[in-house]
Amino acid sequence: MSFMLLGILNSQAAGGGGAPAYELIQTVNGTGSSGVIDITSIPADYQHIQIRYLARSTRTFGSDNINIQLNNDTANNYAMHALLGTGSAVSSRALTTRNNWTDYGSPDNSNTSGSFMAGVLDILDYDNTSKYKTGRLLYGATTGDTKVMLLSGLWQSTSAVTSVKFSLDVGNFVAASRFSIYGIKGA
Repeated sequence: MSFMLLGILNSQAAGGGGAPAYELIQTVNGTGSSGVIDITSIPADYQHIQIRYLARSTRTFGSDNINIQLNNDTANNYAMHALLGTGSAVSSRALTTRNNWTDYGSPDNSNTSGSFMAGVLDILDYDNTSKYKTGRLLYGATTGDTKVMLLSGLWQSTSAVTSVKFSLDVGNFVAASRFSIYGIKGA
């Protein structure tokens, strides 16, 4: 599943056919010794931003949640709706007054070697200072804790998004984890 998702994303990155162009802004890799990925200094040159990531935790028992915060805001300014499917069951969540958006579980070191979670986070109108920010996240993993999730998020702030922080609940991001941010030009 993750290879198909990445192939679709790569075909979109070309920006051909009159579609909005995706421009790589920066890539941040895991180190194996930190559970935080900070994408900072996001320029205000685009209409939307998209972060594509492959993540795996060094934790050795169970999956590890990834928490997402914008502009290092740790106050209870976040809300989210999530639809989670495991192949045998579907569940949903509606959470308000939170201090982050949470995706529920990257593979850890007890899962199949080389397995990663693939995720795509879009933050719409990230630079607009007259409205709250919305995000949508699609991610999935096919080993260990097999799942796919669609999340819609609200950040109750009119500030322009200048940084996005991903942090694990317990472990560290393995060195092969990769987070790439793209700017999307307007049509």
